[in-house]
Amino acid sequence: MSGHWFLLCKISPIVQRNYNLDYCQSKKTQFHQFLQNCTTREDRARLISCGGPIAGVWLDAVPVSQNFTLSCVQFRTAALMRLGASLPVLGNIEKCIPQCGKDIDNQGYHLLTCKFGGGPIFRHDRYLDNYYNMLREVGFHCHKELMAQFQNKQRPDIAVYDFHEGKKVLLDITITHPWAQSNISGSSTSAGFAAVEKEKQKDKKYRETAESLGHIFCPIAIEAFGRWGPKAEELVTETSKMAPMQLDMPVGQFKAQWSRHLSVTLQRLNSDIINKRALTIVGKKESGTSGPANLAKREFSFDFS
Repeated sequence: MSGHWFLLCKISPIVQRNYNLDYCQSKKTQFHQFLQNCTTREDRARLISCGGPIAGVWLDAVPVSQNFTLSCVQFRTAALMRLGASLPVLGNIEKCIPQCGKDIDNQGYHLLTCKFGGGPIFRHDRYLDNYYNMLREVGFHCHKELMAQFQNKQRPDIAVYDFHEGKKVLLDITITHPWAQSNISGSSTSAGFAAVEKEKQKDKKYRETAESLGHIFCPIAIEAFGRWGPKAEELVTETSKMAPMQLDMPVGQFKAQWSRHLSVTLQRLNSDIINKRALTIVGKKESGTSGPANLAKREFSFDFS
């Protein structure tokens, strides 16, 4: 055994690099074969989105604290969504709440995007709270939703002071779904299409005003399956380079920790939106669950048999 280990240690960097390239190429070929076998645009969009940056790092998170922990129901829901499988909790539900009345698909898309009931707003606000708290924990001076100096009630989600060259950085978070009617065509053929389109919309809304005030604007666009937009990923990379000066943590370790925390947060919120709405539709009431404020802290129990 020791002799084999010695041989492994003696592999040259060139040989190792070529092996890595061959392995990555085989996985790339396998992925494209999966795409060719997809019979629907939704399946192609899901696979492309799930294969993006940060999309699956929640699977690597070690549950050492609440920030990196999913309940059994939350993990099951996230895994089924990633696999494109039907969610058992939605198996006997055909229509959304009366205010909406639309048909419900068995993969959770409608419930994650429904304009009634406040699910998407709840998810945005809780994700925003997590991002804001994480910035403060590593020493950044920031505020949420400042309306000063912006017209027409525009208000970026977070203002971070002295982030880059002494300038204020304004952040605005948006969570989109690749299956939305405006995204599905592009998302089924182009990687990160939904997130990039949302970044463009946010840029159009805020960038000109922000720059006129001497600030920097950065949109944070995330797809529901977990893929980040390029600017969101760039922001975490820049943050990881600055914050370790205060935490004495390697840049790579910091970036991985942040990515897993945010990835777990998104999957937790997705699951809670779906399961909470399912409870509402079937008329199940539980004590202490009357408002969405307690949703992220809830454990849901269902009979999946």
